[in-house]
Amino acid sequence: MIVSPAALAKYGSDFSRHPVGAGPFMLHEWQPGTSIDLAKYPGYWDAQRIKLSGIRYNLILNPTSVVTAMLAGQADHAWGLDPKNLPILKASPRLRVAKEPSTEFFYIALRHDMSPVDNKLVREALNMSIDRMALADAVLGPGLSGGPALMLAPPESFAHDASLDGSVSYNPAKAKQLLAQAGFPHGITIRICGSQRTGMGSDITDVESEQMKPAGIKLEVSIMTGTACLKRFNTTKDFHAWQGAFSGRPDPYLTYSQTFLTSGQFNRGHQAYPGVDARINRSPSTYTEEGQESLYTEINKRWIE
Repeated sequence: MIVSPAALAKYGSDFSRHPVGAGPFMLHEWQPGTSIDLAKYPGYWDAQRIKLSGIRYNLILNPTSVVTAMLAGQADHAWGLDPKNLPILKASPRLRVAKEPSTEFFYIALRHDMSPVDNKLVREALNMSIDRMALADAVLGPGLSGGPALMLAPPESFAHDASLDGSVSYNPAKAKQLLAQAGFPHGITIRICGSQRTGMGSDITDVESEQMKPAGIKLEVSIMTGTACLKRFNTTKDFHAWQGAFSGRPDPYLTYSQTFLTSGQFNRGHQAYPGVDARINRSPSTYTEEGQESLYTEINKRWIE
């Protein structure tokens, strides 16, 4: 995202605590872990159109507490709610409930510089050791997930290729064979950390653990705060994997470049994959969705492989 070079130079590592923008609201007070208060910004180009004097974001980490706050009238708006709470929310005459498409996807990130996940056969085994549709239905509710997250773009996106949807199926027997072929006939143990949030905490890893068992894969799960989990995953070798989510980006180029380019922010090992960088870098200068579709089809194939 675009940031202020002057603010970055001034605040350095404390930059994230001094946000600079051009929107209708500005930071008034920040109580870490509790709330963020925004005030109307008088210098906004169309300030007379902004009717609110401010917005308070209450940071409620427990998904059930968010629902309780909405039902009790303690909040005007909430998003990213646990879909399993849809029936009780819809039953309230006070609330307007909307189900909207999203570019977000849940995924397991792997450290390719650690054994055994540095072995491509092991990664192939992991890929087919999860029943994605059953997992999505269990965590988010039947029909509420948008489908298996096999590609980086959702089904509504032109960058998604429906012909690849069934290219990886749940096959624990084949996964077990691949592990033996990779030199792990007695199975493997994967240390993974996650955080308490819909689709990321023990709800999703509990299902994954059960699905992976027949393949000979044992998950050792640690649940901690999001920042602690990410920091240890990025800076130590305590964990082979991270159970997380990515919000996606409006243009698929941003999602694919951040995740799959050799220099991508989320390509932690900065692995280079044949033919990927050239195709992703060609996308911004291909000016129609029709022209980009063939590029993303090939990129999706390589992502899955």
